[in-house]
Amino acid sequence: MLLLSHFLLQFLVLCWHFFLCVDCQEVAPFAMQYKVLEEVPSGTVIGKLSEDFGWEERSEPVETFQQLHFPKELPVRVGSGDGLLSTAGRLDRERLCRHNDPCLFSFDVLAVIHLALIHVEIQVLDINDHAPQFPKPELELEISESASLRTRIPLDRALDPDTGSNALCSYSLSPSDHFALDVISGSDGTKHAELVVVKEVDRELHSCFDLVLTAFDHGEPPKSGTTLLRVIVLDSNDNSPMFAESSLTVEIWEDALPGTILINLTATDPDQGPNGEIEYSLSKHASLEVLNMFIIEAKTGSVVLRRPLDYEENHTYEVDVQARDLGANPIPAHCKILIKVLDVNDNAPDVHITWAAQVPVLSEALPKDSFVALVTVSDPDSGNNGQVYCYLSQGLEHFKLKRTNRYTYMLLTNAILDRERWAEYNLTLMVQDYGNRSLAARKHLTICISDVNDNPPLFERMTYDVTIAENNLPPSYLITVKAHDADLDFNGKVTYSIQDFLVSDLVSIDSKTGEIFALRAFDYEQVTSLEFLVTAEDGGHPKLVSNVSVRVSLLDRNDNSPVIVQPVLVGGKARIIVLVNAQTGYLRLSLGNDSPQGTAVTAMTPTPSSNVSLLFTIAASDADSGLNGALHYEILSGNDASLFLIDPLSGQVFINSGNASSLIGSEWELGVLVRDQGNSPLQAKALVQLSFRNHLDQLTNSAQEAQMLSPSMQISQLLSLLHQGQFQPKPNHRGNKYIAKNGSRNAGLDADCLSIKDSGQGESEADDRDSENGLNLSIQQLVGEELESLLEPHAGLALERLTADPAWMARLSLSLTSSYKDNVFSPDSLHSSQDQEDAGRDKPRTFETFGKVTGSDPNAARTRLASTFLSEMSTLFEMILSQKAQAHATMASGLLQQLSACSKPFGVDGDVPAV
Repeated sequence: MLLLSHFLLQFLVLCWHFFLCVDCQEVAPFAMQYKVLEEVPSGTVIGKLSEDFGWEERSEPVETFQQLHFPKELPVRVGSGDGLLSTAGRLDRERLCRHNDPCLFSFDVLAVIHLALIHVEIQVLDINDHAPQFPKPELELEISESASLRTRIPLDRALDPDTGSNALCSYSLSPSDHFALDVISGSDGTKHAELVVVKEVDRELHSCFDLVLTAFDHGEPPKSGTTLLRVIVLDSNDNSPMFAESSLTVEIWEDALPGTILINLTATDPDQGPNGEIEYSLSKHASLEVLNMFIIEAKTGSVVLRRPLDYEENHTYEVDVQARDLGANPIPAHCKILIKVLDVNDNAPDVHITWAAQVPVLSEALPKDSFVALVTVSDPDSGNNGQVYCYLSQGLEHFKLKRTNRYTYMLLTNAILDRERWAEYNLTLMVQDYGNRSLAARKHLTICISDVNDNPPLFERMTYDVTIAENNLPPSYLITVKAHDADLDFNGKVTYSIQDFLVSDLVSIDSKTGEIFALRAFDYEQVTSLEFLVTAEDGGHPKLVSNVSVRVSLLDRNDNSPVIVQPVLVGGKARIIVLVNAQTGYLRLSLGNDSPQGTAVTAMTPTPSSNVSLLFTIAASDADSGLNGALHYEILSGNDASLFLIDPLSGQVFINSGNASSLIGSEWELGVLVRDQGNSPLQAKALVQLSFRNHLDQLTNSAQEAQMLSPSMQISQLLSLLHQGQFQPKPNHRGNKYIAKNGSRNAGLDADCLSIKDSGQGESEADDRDSENGLNLSIQQLVGEELESLLEPHAGLALERLTADPAWMARLSLSLTSSYKDNVFSPDSLHSSQDQEDAGRDKPRTFETFGKVTGSDPNAARTRLASTFLSEMSTLFEMILSQKAQAHATMASGLLQQLSACSKPFGVDGDVPAV
């Protein structure tokens, strides 16, 4: 049976252990009972918890078992590693459990690793180590020789501190003819002996009887104790007092006040006079404890309480009372009173707290249902007065009590703890009994919550925005970011950093204060804003981080002067030739610069002369923004006659003349100022030279100039400009002039060839030939270098990089007519008379919109432009090379073949002539 019980216990333990492994949080309660004999040697093993629960012992020294609450009077120790229970001193059941049977002690052990709370109960078993003992070794009794038969004299009980069979006493009396022994069993199971007269005594024969009273227990082996009964026979007194009962039982509440009468004893004596007067007294064999607790009134027989009773110290008292008359040779009568003390609820419950940790500090990382402390309650009262229940009085239900047995509870967490919200809990533990007049006790508990790193740093703002003016002096303070961490100590210590390496050379941050500085001077024209992430990291483990975006916006300063980009300035000057039709008053412009940097010819749509006509536009740029980049145009000088007007916002220059033909042959020099509108305005100046000429004279000069150019120079100019994507066709009355922008490779050569002629100061054809010979450049060298680069496969055709708007141009292959309009060719032009009539009904085209198609596809326009230029280039080469066909026949053939192959993707094969 014991083996089966042990097997079932281990099975239940394994089931619970499996549950704990699944949820490893809640502490499971268990109970174990052990028995040990008293008086065993110190160090005797009582049990081993690890074996009884089937847990494997650990080789390393780990505190597996923790003793939570232990009775101070019980000399038992618990091994922390294996849960070995052993005695630590003498076990004396009679000292440990004076009035309690069975003798039980209980305490609790926490199995830390296995998360089990074990309630251990140890019963100390009695051994027969005490013999019955009478209060006195000799007991003297008095009896009258006239005592009748069956007279009873109560005798003192023998006491045996042992329990059970070791304390069950039997009495025996040494052989006597006159006396016998009768053993009386009380209602509470106690026994006492009475001496019974079975034969009349005669004082003259026997004045004294010596009897031996022996008490036996039922132990193995039995033990005994004796006392000497000396019965003294007195002279006859006619009548002796008699009690109605030889033994009585009296119950009294333990809270009875001193002076309370327990009972009024009455004994009767039929004699008269002194022989009939009765006097009561306590037996002279009464114990000191009884004498101190009770007194009896000699005349009335009232038993009175002298001192307060305490049920918890003594449950019962035996009081021997005797009554005797006042006659000569009185014969006393005996009465035994068993006084039972009744318990009242006079003791409030007691509570003891044993914390799972050495101090009541809990980690906020503890999960719900975690074990916090063991609550042990007790009440020395009996019955319902000693039955107690315990509960928590708290505003927050973050903790709870779980009862494990009659007197112990587990204090558990009932919620997830958060130190940042509640760093400390103040609980009130209430304990109350079930008595009629219920008594209660309360205990205040303070539980502190320790911090774990469960909160990342939090920035004060979602984003940080700061504005700084450009050209700052580094290092410049920008802004301070601030993050707070609700955790404590290292868990709440915040450090700052910028992880973006792209801005590491632009900004820096103080890791402790969060101050951000600019390491360089910012330039608004290069960057208008800067955005990066700042990381805040705490010092916990693991570290928690958070990021915030910092946006730095730059304020523009007026640190850039305006730059005039049109017309092109050379040395701060620009020359514009205004061609005037002497008959119609139409105007055309030719932009040219008398410098070695290059020549530009710009064709403008003719406009009929009127009082105010657009002449040209001054275009300037300013890298600043806002008012710092808003430009204002004005004419400073050279306009004394107010012939010219300028739009201060757009820079358009108008001529205020109704008849422009009157200006032919005049020269004007206008000083133009362009300034921004910043607080400290910056400005740029230019000198624009205007020359009004007759357009017929200019046509003649241009035709002559075209013939003066050598083939090598014309090819070099065309190929270089096409290669760099910087050509800009400028249609005029004769044909195309390809003018390079500043910086082109052959700009110097082009300028020498064309700028002189545009200015009207051309030299002789011989001088041009000398210049050509001085260059010492062959057509083979120029074509081989430039054309190969222009048409190389990996670079793509340079014509695709076209950015200008040469929507129309003159065909070189067409014969010249007197009207330059007939020389004009446009890929988008109207060829049929019907188309021209339809176009006439459309909105008239202006100088700016001539040749442009609204809504046209830019890619399609670019393809048409490329095909047109390839065709033009072939025609130009054909015309130029034919002049010296004999010297360059091989070159001409190879050049045109390359151009023909390049023209196929654009569908212009037919436009390239064969050689």
